[in-house]
Amino acid sequence: MSRFDPPVSIAGRHWLLTSLALVVAPFIARMPWWLSLLPLLVMGWHVMKERRCWRLPPGYIRVMVVGLAVVGIVLQHHTILGRDAGTALLALLLTMKLLEFKGLRDAALMIFLGYFLVAGSFLYDQSLLSGGYLFATVVALTATLVALHHPAGGAADSRHYLQVGGTLLLQALPIAVLLFLLFPRLPGPLWSLPRDAFSGRTGLSEDMSIGSISSLADSDEVAFRVRFFDPIPPADRLYWRGPVLWHTDGRRWTRLLRYEYQLLEKPQYQPLSPPVRYSVILEPANKPWLMALDLPGTLPPEAEVSPDFQVTVRELITRQRQYEATSYTRYQMRDADLQALEIGLELPKRANPRTRALAEQWVTEGTQGEALVQRALDLIHNQPFYYTRNPPLLTGNVVDQFLFETRRGFCEHYSAAFVTLMRAGGVPARIVTGYQGGEPNRVGDYLTVRQSDAHAWAEVWLEGKGWVRVDPTAAVSPNRIEEGSDVGRFSGEAGAALLSAEDRSLLLRAWHTATDTWEAVDHAWTEWVLGYGPEKQQELLERLGLLRWGWRGVITVLFSGIALVVLIVAIWLLWQRPRPPDPLLRQWLRFCAKLARRGLPRAPGEGPRDYAARVASARPDLGPTVMEIAERYQLLRYGPGGADAGARRTLAQQVTRFSP
Repeated sequence: MSRFDPPVSIAGRHWLLTSLALVVAPFIARMPWWLSLLPLLVMGWHVMKERRCWRLPPGYIRVMVVGLAVVGIVLQHHTILGRDAGTALLALLLTMKLLEFKGLRDAALMIFLGYFLVAGSFLYDQSLLSGGYLFATVVALTATLVALHHPAGGAADSRHYLQVGGTLLLQALPIAVLLFLLFPRLPGPLWSLPRDAFSGRTGLSEDMSIGSISSLADSDEVAFRVRFFDPIPPADRLYWRGPVLWHTDGRRWTRLLRYEYQLLEKPQYQPLSPPVRYSVILEPANKPWLMALDLPGTLPPEAEVSPDFQVTVRELITRQRQYEATSYTRYQMRDADLQALEIGLELPKRANPRTRALAEQWVTEGTQGEALVQRALDLIHNQPFYYTRNPPLLTGNVVDQFLFETRRGFCEHYSAAFVTLMRAGGVPARIVTGYQGGEPNRVGDYLTVRQSDAHAWAEVWLEGKGWVRVDPTAAVSPNRIEEGSDVGRFSGEAGAALLSAEDRSLLLRAWHTATDTWEAVDHAWTEWVLGYGPEKQQELLERLGLLRWGWRGVITVLFSGIALVVLIVAIWLLWQRPRPPDPLLRQWLRFCAKLARRGLPRAPGEGPRDYAARVASARPDLGPTVMEIAERYQLLRYGPGGADAGARRTLAQQVTRFSP
């Protein structure tokens, strides 16, 4: 025996569809077009059902649609688990619930699933803009709950629903702030993120394959932000060091294995410039490395520096991390690790014979060491090499193809070809990946380094100088750049021309000011909200003097604050002047007040019909009018169709004319 499921008013159904559309819109935008058609068709069908009073589809149709959704997810993601597949499937199933939507229970279930999906949206984007959109979605969901439990409401009550929903959230905001600031924060996450939680991001990787992609995908996602305590170094010294690649099979370059690192000694170096102090806010990338300006000096206590000066931590970085460091932009190595130099000369014997022959010819001609480095750079600069983000595909001996045939590529092509030439010529060399440069923010006084700033360069070992950075990409002639490139950041002339163009355009300067301001606001959100971790909470509690009481005292303060907020809200509600929650009830209370002044008050809990019958029994002369007003109010208040503005005006006129 099934329980009675109350019907939902027309306004409630409209609010439900609107709020669900807001919830699933971000997920639909991430789906391929052929998969996003399914929820759009379901919502379109629901709109037509409401307008044409169509019946619900039979059960087998609903099963087929759900099956299509599951098959589509599996075809797209090859699984139904993980961030992308799981949230997409949940969004699809939420919209398909409309195919069997009947009453209040189904509507409430969809609203609560909508709240859950709003939380799932933060797996993709935690920016301030996304947070504002999701907050508006939560307001819409809460207003929908109000509308669902107000069956006589109509479209005219939409403002009332939003006011009630917004008020409820504002009343909960102080408690949320207290919990955010004072509830103990654990050093790590409470649960593991899905494996694909960091997919879709371009940038650094643990290896590098030359010629395997035909286009370089850029991403405007922020990799990290940097605030300098000292003057910002020049652009040509802003090299942010990441994984160092040593081994190659002729196409693919990889890092050293763990045991190989243990066999190497960390080389000593002599700083040639004052230390540069800075603070980094690193975005999560599910990798164990920290970004440091080349060459890292002092680092956070938990950080480790490998023999090739890559900075790592023991755990994967799955949340924003803030740390301070110092670096030296100019330095000189003092000694060498012989085993590292041997690895820096390794080349596969049969790969790229033309490149090896060219380097051997240079050595035969007496070109060695630093002269060999310069000759390779002159080759890139003087010969028709082109920088492009859409290079042709390479097969076989990829370095030979690049150097002698296509001569089109980006930083990975140039660094791999350069290091291959150096090793073939007897100069130890390795590839360093990381980021180069950064976008200055004039408002916030910091640098933003994006995933599109990912870069690869080379390091060579020169007698008396140690490991020296060489960026072969910068050797490409500026007039042979087919698309926006890494080398543009080295061209002072082009930068001056761009700056002068900005100065000549007031509109462009205003645009840059606006974007810098927004970036600064988003940076503050990132630093103080998203970056509020155990360290910052510890610092706040120390400033407030709460740590002297221990965590037990902090929890006591937290719950005392929550109790105080609840008490203040309760007192405010009690002292508020009672007002009818809607115009219909206001007219009914006016009517009851007129009768009460004539000695006929309404008893507590007495319904309109019973009250009217009692009044008609005591005052037969008022009976017809009282019964008509009571029946009209009851129909408008509790009827399934709701009340339009004309019916309300009629009731108001009757109450106004009524004079007992």
